[in-house]
Amino acid sequence: MKRIVTLSLWIGLGSMGVQGASENVFVVVNTNSWASKAVANYYVGFRQIPESHVFHLDYRGAVDYINLDEFLKLVLQPVRREVRERGLTDQIDYLLYSADFPYAIDFSARIPPNWVPKDQPREAARFASGSLTGLTFLHSYLGAGVDAFASLTANRYAVQNLSRGRSQGIRQFRGEGLRSETDGLVDYPLSTMLGYAAGRGNSVGEILSYLRGGAIADASHPTGTFYFMRHADTRSRARSPLFETIVQSMRKAGLSAEIVDGQVPPPSSTVAGAVLGSADITWNPDARILPGSICENFTSYGGILGDGAQQTPLTALLRWGAAGSSGTVAEPFAIPQKFPNPAVQVHYVQGCTLAESFYQSVLGPYQLLIVGDALCRPWGINSAVDLAGLPPNGELQGTVRLSTKVSIPANLKLGGIDLFLDGRMLQHLDRAADFEIDSRKYPDGDHLLTAVAYLDSPAAPESRCRVSLWFNNASSRIECQQVASGPVRLGRELQVAVKSPGHERIAVQCQGRTVGTIASAQGTIRLPTTALGIGPVQLRAVAYDASGQTAAVSRPLAVQVLPPAVMAAISPSPLAGTQPGIAVRRADGTTVMVSTMLPRDWLERVHLPVDARFQFQAFVEADHADLFQFRGFHQGTIALRVDGKLVYSGSGTGLRYGVPLHLAKGVHEIQGQVQLQGQPRATFAFGNRGAQDLSESFCRCRPGTLIPFSKVESGDYTVATARRVARRTRTRPDRVR
Repeated sequence: MKRIVTLSLWIGLGSMGVQGASENVFVVVNTNSWASKAVANYYVGFRQIPESHVFHLDYRGAVDYINLDEFLKLVLQPVRREVRERGLTDQIDYLLYSADFPYAIDFSARIPPNWVPKDQPREAARFASGSLTGLTFLHSYLGAGVDAFASLTANRYAVQNLSRGRSQGIRQFRGEGLRSETDGLVDYPLSTMLGYAAGRGNSVGEILSYLRGGAIADASHPTGTFYFMRHADTRSRARSPLFETIVQSMRKAGLSAEIVDGQVPPPSSTVAGAVLGSADITWNPDARILPGSICENFTSYGGILGDGAQQTPLTALLRWGAAGSSGTVAEPFAIPQKFPNPAVQVHYVQGCTLAESFYQSVLGPYQLLIVGDALCRPWGINSAVDLAGLPPNGELQGTVRLSTKVSIPANLKLGGIDLFLDGRMLQHLDRAADFEIDSRKYPDGDHLLTAVAYLDSPAAPESRCRVSLWFNNASSRIECQQVASGPVRLGRELQVAVKSPGHERIAVQCQGRTVGTIASAQGTIRLPTTALGIGPVQLRAVAYDASGQTAAVSRPLAVQVLPPAVMAAISPSPLAGTQPGIAVRRADGTTVMVSTMLPRDWLERVHLPVDARFQFQAFVEADHADLFQFRGFHQGTIALRVDGKLVYSGSGTGLRYGVPLHLAKGVHEIQGQVQLQGQPRATFAFGNRGAQDLSESFCRCRPGTLIPFSKVESGDYTVATARRVARRTRTRPDRVR
C-alpha cells in the first residue's frame, strides 16, 4: 500500500493548532541537509514549536553509523550546550531529531576486555551498537561505562511505572523529584527521530504524511481495533503471553482489541494500533492504519536502515500509515526488555503521548530506535484555555495585569497552568488566576504569550492558548516584508525589505538563527532559499542598538519555499538498447559496466588509481512524480547532471545529505564527472523512499552516450548531444561485478 504526499499538496501542509508539549520540546536539525530542514519546517508548523526550541546543528558526519566519541563530540555535546545557553534546561522533556542524523552509535571501543553483558548472552558483546534515540534518552549514563547504559533496567521511567502498574506522563515523573540534569540536558529526555530519509528510509512526502496525521489525531479518540498478532515464531512468542491480560484491560475500557493468529491484521481491518512479531511483513493493502497509530514489530533488524539490510524495516510501517514505530539497530537476541512491552498501547489509550508510551514500555532502550511524532496524543483530553485582560490592539506598555481562564471536562481537576513568553517559562500558576507581565524587561516588538493548562491526572494532558502581543515602551518601529510576494522555489533568491529607524544593524532570523544581516537602519537582505529549506518558514527582523543589545523584533513574515521546478521525463523513452548496470568511463576513454556501487572500494575493481578521474552514467525510472534525491560521498569533486542539467557541482562530501530532484514520472538520465582526491573510494545512491546505492537492480545504461571529458568541462552537454554521440559510438564495455 502506497502513501504518497505529492508536491502539489505541500503548500497546504501548514500549522494546525493541535495539542502537544511544544514548549517542552527541543528539535535538532541538520543544517546541511535539505531533507532535515524540510521535515523540521513542516513539523515546527504542525506543532507550533517556538523558534527558541529549534537548533540548526552543523552536522557533517555519517547518517548510518558513527562511534560513541563522534556522537558525543558532533551531536550530544553541542545539543547540551545549546539547551543550557538558551536557558531551557529546566524546561526540555523531549529531544527530537529531524532527518539525516545517524540511526546507530558504535560503542565497541568502550567495551572492557572480556566484557560479558549482564543478563544477556555472551555473544551480545559482538553487537556493540546503540540507537541514536536510545543513547540520547540514556545520555546521563554514557560517562559511567557500558554496564550502565546497556543495562536491561536502565530506564527508571519504565521501571517505576511498571512496578506501580499504571501509566504516568513525563510531567508527573519529573514532578516526583526525578528531574535531574547532566551537562545542561535533563536526564531521560524522551527522544525520537522525526524521520529517516536515507537508505531504507521514507520519502520526505511520506514523513510529512505521518507527521501531519499524528498532529491531526490529537484528542480524536479514534475508533478502530488494536491487533495483537500471534503465531509460532519466536518473535511473536516472546511477547504473546502478555496479550490476554492487555486485551482484557483494553476491552474493559470500551476499546476494541483482538488477538489474531497470523502475521498482520486481516483485510478490511481498521487498525488503531498493532503489535507484530515477524522478520518479513507483507501488509494487507486493504487494511487501513488510522492516523496517530503506534504499530511496531519485534524483529532483529527493524532499526537497521542502511541500504541492503535484511528484514522489514520500521519505516515500512510508517509508510503504511503509523505515526510511530520502532526497531533495534543491532542483534537483540529476542530479549523482551529491549523491545516495547505490548502495554505500549495501554499507555497510549490512557492519554500519554507517543514518546511517553514507548519509553514507559521498554526497560532497556539502548538499542531501540524510535521514529515518529513524539507528541502525538490521540487519547488526550481537550480543555478550553483563555487569556483575559488583553488590550484590544494587543499592544502592551509597562506592567500589565492579565488573567487566565480554564474550562475543563466534568469530573476532572486542573493540575496547573504554565505561562510562557516566546517559548520560555514565565510563571507557574496552581490555578486559574491573575498574573503580571512587565513588558519593559523585553525588547519592543512582537512576542508570543502562551498559557498551557494541564489536568491533575497521571497522563496530565495539556491544552493551550496562544496570543501575539506587541510591546511598545521605547516607540521602536521595525518592519519586515517580502519584496516580491508569493511562494519562492528552492534555489532561488528571496529578497526581504527591513526597516527600523534609529538602529545600526538589522538581522533576519529564521527559527532563531541569523540568515542575513545589514549594517544600517533599512535595506534589502537577499537570502538563499537553500539556507531556509523547503516548506513554510517564518522570518523575523531583529534590530540592535549601538551596544549590540536587541532593541526591537518584528512580526513574523510567513514565507513558503517550494521544491525545485519539475524536470520532465525523457521522451520518447531512451531505454531501448540499454543494458542493466552503470557505465563508468575512465580518464583514458575506456568504459566498463558496473553492476553495483557497493562496497565503497568498487572503484578498485575497475582498476582506478589514486586521484582518479572518471564519469558514470545511469538511466533511472521515477514511478511517480515526486521529490527524489541523489546522494554520494567521496573525497574530491563532482559535477552532477540530470537530463543534461547541472544540478550540483562541488565537493564530494557535500553530497552526503543529497540533492533534491523534482522528477516527473518516467525515465531520467544521471551523469556524473568525478575527480577523486586520494584512494578510489566513493558511494552514490538515488531514490525517493530513502536512497539505494546505484545498481543494476534499477539502473540501466548506454555507454556510448557518455560525453567526452572536454565536452563536459566546457558545459557543451545536452541530452540531444548525448544521443548524437550514441549514434556515432559503438562501445563494447567490459562488465565488472
